[in-house]
Amino acid sequence: MSYCQTSFVERDKATINTLITKNPFATLLSNHQGNLEISHLPFIYDENEGENGCLYAHFARANRHWKAMDAASECVIVFQGPHSYISPHWYEKKAEDHIPTWNYAVVHAHGSPQRIADKEKLFWQMNRIYESHEKNSTLLVTEEEKSQLFAHVVLFRIAVTRFESIFKLSQNRSEGDAQGAIEGLANSLDTQKIELSQMMQVALSSRTQKA
Repeated sequence: MSYCQTSFVERDKATINTLITKNPFATLLSNHQGNLEISHLPFIYDENEGENGCLYAHFARANRHWKAMDAASECVIVFQGPHSYISPHWYEKKAEDHIPTWNYAVVHAHGSPQRIADKEKLFWQMNRIYESHEKNSTLLVTEEEKSQLFAHVVLFRIAVTRFESIFKLSQNRSEGDAQGAIEGLANSLDTQKIELSQMMQVALSSRTQKA
């Protein structure tokens, strides 16, 4: 596993699933014969398929990465959640600690890739992406349009074998410092900072309940 302080490790499946679902555009990495390939793709996650769920993504056929994926036994998909600089000015004892840090939430999904040649499965994956982002649209992608795409894309199914989930949310700070950082982020107009503050509030509340 990548370096991670124990208190930052997230094991709750529902929390991991939520981050993946809310941040479907991820970074895919695979290594074949010493060549590292990287692509940035939107993923569909089926959490009910297999023990840890399955991820689906399609490549443009012109992207050579799919050929490396065809030969790879494992790949990693990095899902990046909200993140932000944390100012020491938000802490309780401002005069004693001037070291800033960065809070973030990220999920590394390790899995085994498998190329899928099923046209209907490709259409299912495309439809899931479309429906997730076009909820109020009356415009429909026709079957003919989807059929035309079939020759130009390659679909992969990735059975997730394990997750590495790092949620650095000020768990290593005092409750007062964490609350100060939460309020500092919440006062921003940046939606990412606000989302991070909400995640930190959940983590703080959980810590308080266990105390």
